[in-house]
Amino acid sequence: MSSAKDNLRREALIRRAELTTQARADKSEAAIRHLLQTPVFQASSTVAIYIPLKVELALDRLLTVASDLAHRFVAPRVLVEGQMSFHEVTKNSTLQQGYGNIKEPAVTAPQVNIDDIDLFLVPLAACDRRGNRLGFGGGFYDRALRNQRGFKLGVGFSVQLVEHIERESHDVTLDGFICEDGAVYF
Repeated sequence: MSSAKDNLRREALIRRAELTTQARADKSEAAIRHLLQTPVFQASSTVAIYIPLKVELALDRLLTVASDLAHRFVAPRVLVEGQMSFHEVTKNSTLQQGYGNIKEPAVTAPQVNIDDIDLFLVPLAACDRRGNRLGFGGGFYDRALRNQRGFKLGVGFSVQLVEHIERESHDVTLDGFICEDGAVYF
């Protein structure tokens, strides 16, 4: 099954990479506008975001546009054992290069218990309309989100929504997906 997932991942990431810089910026802004209007975001007090790579949906803009709202934002740090811890972030936080050259909160940023997170905004390569998520192959989010009560909302562009992803026993299912077209719930 991994070669089928690898092909699907590659195809979805190619479609994402083909978006122009301006299209990614416009679509990111639209997705954030939709997110701010969702009941699940409005009801959440602690929200886990990710610090995006250049071609990912620019979710970090949320730190600027929602900074006056009553939300605490956290972002993951990858730990040596392949686990993740979540740490507070603001628009002024110092970030450092982490696993895979992904920016993450500084080691000194206050850690937040994962059970206190109400909403997980989850990066992905692709997802389908049943909530099956295709990540980037490391399994970090699957390990972190297993048995978590917080709402799991996949974040991406509409080109990352696919027809079908084969689910494996270790895969954690998403509760919804948000993109520039709005939110879809599973």
